Amino acid sequence: MNAPRSDTFIASFDIGSSAVKAVLVSRDGQMQLAHTVSYRSAAVHCEQDPQDWWLAFCQVLQQWWEQGVLPSNIAALTFSGQMQSLIALDAHGHVLCPAWLHTDARASDAAARITEQMGADAIHRVTRNPFNATSVLPKLLHLREHHADVWERTAHVLVGAKDFITQRLTGRAVTDPTTAATTGMFDIEHGAWAHQWLDSLGLKRALPDLLNADAQVGVVSTQAAAITGLAAGCPVLCGLGDAAATTLGAGVSDASQCYAYLGTSAWVARVSDVSDSATEQFNAPGAPLFVLPYLPPAANGLPRRIFIGPISNAGAVHRWALRWLDAPADAADAADTQRYALFEHAVAAAPFDPKLMFLPYLNGERLPVNSSEGQGAIVGLGMDTSRAQMMRAALEGVSLSLRWALDMLQPQGTRQRELIVVGGATRSAEWMQILADCFDAPLHIPAGADLLPCLGAAAIAARAGAGAALDWCASPEDFVRRHQSLSSNSRSQTVLPRPEAAAQMQAKSRRWRALQAAVSTLSDAPR
Repeated sequence: MNAPRSDTFIASFDIGSSAVKAVLVSRDGQMQLAHTVSYRSAAVHCEQDPQDWWLAFCQVLQQWWEQGVLPSNIAALTFSGQMQSLIALDAHGHVLCPAWLHTDARASDAAARITEQMGADAIHRVTRNPFNATSVLPKLLHLREHHADVWERTAHVLVGAKDFITQRLTGRAVTDPTTAATTGMFDIEHGAWAHQWLDSLGLKRALPDLLNADAQVGVVSTQAAAITGLAAGCPVLCGLGDAAATTLGAGVSDASQCYAYLGTSAWVARVSDVSDSATEQFNAPGAPLFVLPYLPPAANGLPRRIFIGPISNAGAVHRWALRWLDAPADAADAADTQRYALFEHAVAAAPFDPKLMFLPYLNGERLPVNSSEGQGAIVGLGMDTSRAQMMRAALEGVSLSLRWALDMLQPQGTRQRELIVVGGATRSAEWMQILADCFDAPLHIPAGADLLPCLGAAAIAARAGAGAALDWCASPEDFVRRHQSLSSNSRSQTVLPRPEAAAQMQAKSRRWRALQAAVSTLSDAPR
């Protein structure tokens, strides 16, 4: 049993695409007793049972109780989580069907009809974000038209995984502005739902209340306390979508910094206030990048935005490529850590092949290409191509996709001098080297890189004036810096690009993008 090293914690949870990650965060910014509980990946399957999120959440709590944590040690609960989901609940809060996730593009016809009725320019003027089949609004229309029995019983709609957990704990349906911004029905300038659209489309249902990330949703109910072991009355905060939580946890606070997150899905992002003239390229209708509200405001008092290029096919491609191990029988019996070690060893030994190119779009993609269905491809195979080379090409493909997204994200003519990289994929040394070569820039990997969404959510909870009135810090950024000061340089990593390899990847990038342009025409093929 490992006793915690503090009397009081914020319990912070990230309800992700493939697992719940959780950590206890103390007043000084230390993260303790981290746990991960996995479930079926959202990037492989476009649906998940929200009950799996709840069971994983409860498992984490049980592990803490077994390690000597007391319910009274937890001062508040806060959350980060995957966004852009449709979760239908009945009048009693019961789940009516699996959650339709951010990778789900079944509503393409509905999206096209809504765009025709509302107008693409009008939708973008209100939302400032991409609108397509993965947006929640067309998913609602598809649900009504193709699942009438579920629609008739739907009384409440949730739009983020974390919001399902807070609803189970408190009985209240809420979400934060960052999560709402990816739904295709959030008025970003007024910070409100576009209820008039739901009315005109005949889709009126109870959307979650909009609360700031630091607002208190409620407290752990007596019923939830009996199930989880938490103390009844413990404050539950709204939290924020994973993109905003990760941005804050990574310490990215101004336009001079960019970062990349690599988990089951991935993204590149930067922060700016609304006065930045460079943001005009993101505000045009049809722009593929997401624009998300971000707390707190800039030093000049203006609202801030996160500009983000999301990649659906990332860590899931890594897991898919594990099937190519040279010893599949041995690998099938090995633990996950052993399989990943075998993969690393194989990729390290694989020679670079300039002709071998892998397009990682095994599922529908949002950026840098937009497709509702998979368009994956591998080109340049020869009689002597090894499985290890194909595994390396898979990692190269995701890296090249991220580089393309970063080129879209940065103001034209600028070049990133250093890139912060966070997320579970940072544990792969070979992938990080490929990424550094692909970006031709040093990568800075902070300590605890896979837990930074939890840190960001905890920082919001710890700020002075937060809903739970913890008053642990003056600002979320101060709390993150407090954590960073505890993390010695020896626990962070820097990966430098190799000049020759960077030149090779630059040349491959040009050919790879031309290949993608050719393969994209496959979506026009008759069925």
